[in-house]
Amino acid sequence: MTNKITSVFISSISFLLGIIFITAGIEKLTGLPDIIGPHYLIEELEKHGLELYGKFIAYSQIIIGFLLINNRFRLLGAILLFPLLLNILFIVTSLDWNGTPYIVAFLLFLNCILILKDFHKIKFVFSNNDLNELKRIKIRRTKVKLDIYFCCLLIIILIGGSLGWTQYGKILTKTGMLSILLSILILNIYRAIKNKKQS
Repeated sequence: MTNKITSVFISSISFLLGIIFITAGIEKLTGLPDIIGPHYLIEELEKHGLELYGKFIAYSQIIIGFLLINNRFRLLGAILLFPLLLNILFIVTSLDWNGTPYIVAFLLFLNCILILKDFHKIKFVFSNNDLNELKRIKIRRTKVKLDIYFCCLLIIILIGGSLGWTQYGKILTKTGMLSILLSILILNIYRAIKNKKQS
């Protein structure tokens, strides 16, 4: 029972961070409202010849958020999110944004929980042991069709983001986001029913 509660807690943190950063990236590209970050970042950076950098941040947020909402790639998303959150923390602290550093520090704390939960998957980086055992492990994917489906949704969101503040850009990103949320809801209901039948 404790493992199940822990699993739900970790999945909830991962999903929350994922949605926050997907929507933050979408907001910067399309102007659709979200709960974090200035939507004018790209326009502000454009004044200094850094428009491409602003878009890089937005696309990075979308991709990292997407990795976080998918339990299979959660650790990769958490590792990529760590330096992004550190950068945001230093920027908002330097700009003296009231309250924002505390929110970002809390998000960083949640991200650290995700990394620590899956630390066993990366502990070989800190080990002096012989890595031949790891080299023998083959990559095995059991749900390739589901991976392809989610990658297609990510591509739809990225295309929508590249169309920017246009009507088509907003429609594509909204459609992609709603499809992702609906798909995750259906998958979780399916897993819950399947687990109930097995027990």
